[in-house]
Amino acid sequence: VSDLRGTGEEAGAWETSTPYESLLVTISQAVRGGKLPAGWYQVPVTKETLQAPAGLSSVADAVWTGNHLKMVRFAVENKTLSALNIRESDFWQPGTRAVMFSQPASQLLAGARMDVYVIRDGEGN
Repeated sequence: VSDLRGTGEEAGAWETSTPYESLLVTISQAVRGGKLPAGWYQVPVTKETLQAPAGLSSVADAVWTGNHLKMVRFAVENKTLSALNIRESDFWQPGTRAVMFSQPASQLLAGARMDVYVIRDGEGN
């Protein structure tokens, strides 16, 4: 998906005309609510990766793209035998615009899984 960008001018116009924080909130709420913003599309997962903290594994399982931004849902699992403290900032990497957990959490229990949503620049991982 790294080379695939939304082709809709509608998405590009909306992304560039909407205040930055409002844009990120609207994308997050729309995608997680199952209603994509105009010009946004779900696309196949290809090579999206997430550098997860030690003890956690991550696998991309869905990707949505607009014109300049994309959102990736990662399944993150605690592979250790104890609970791990987690913060959204633990999943920040270059090109990241926002990180959101599927539910409020400060710990991930041993063997537990949760979804982590990441909004990134449309290019790269």
